[in-house]
Amino acid sequence: ESCDIRPGPGYRFIESRPMTKKKFRIGIRHGGAPAAMTIEVLREVVTRDFRNKSVLIKPNLGFLSSSGTGVVTHCEVVRGVIRFMKEAGALPFVGDSCIFGVNQQEAFVKSGALAVTREEGVDLINLDEGEPVVIKIPAPLAVDQVKISSHVAQADCIVSVPVMKTHMYTIASLSLKNMKG
Repeated sequence: ESCDIRPGPGYRFIESRPMTKKKFRIGIRHGGAPAAMTIEVLREVVTRDFRNKSVLIKPNLGFLSSSGTGVVTHCEVVRGVIRFMKEAGALPFVGDSCIFGVNQQEAFVKSGALAVTREEGVDLINLDEGEPVVIKIPAPLAVDQVKISSHVAQADCIVSVPVMKTHMYTIASLSLKNMKG
């Protein structure tokens, strides 16, 4: 749903209107092993065919923090997504970029993502190392083009694996914020 938000203390939703008639499948798990719960819920809700598709798994690894802190995507959730994608016949790889001033390699190590991707046999890519690619926006409202990493442009699809956090403008930052940086 699309929501208009009234600025002010508490940010209250004042209008909600459906953006699509599509029904979304939602699954929630709590209390088990993160990788196993991730695979279980993805099997339950995902209907898309990923066979032979290049899939960028985009967690939030852009801060120097450990898994389980709520600052970065838990590395075992990333493992679960990798395993699900492989099971679905996809060609997964993991990629992210850091906020300014954070060393990406250190962040990949501290988050546990480097170890997980090595153990699972998939690439872990610093998206900042890709050449910028200009994407034209059809029928633009605000901007007519954006620059993205060539690594992103080469993927057949992107799976955002965010961390639920608070945010000063949106109450909670989820998948959209994970794609912006």
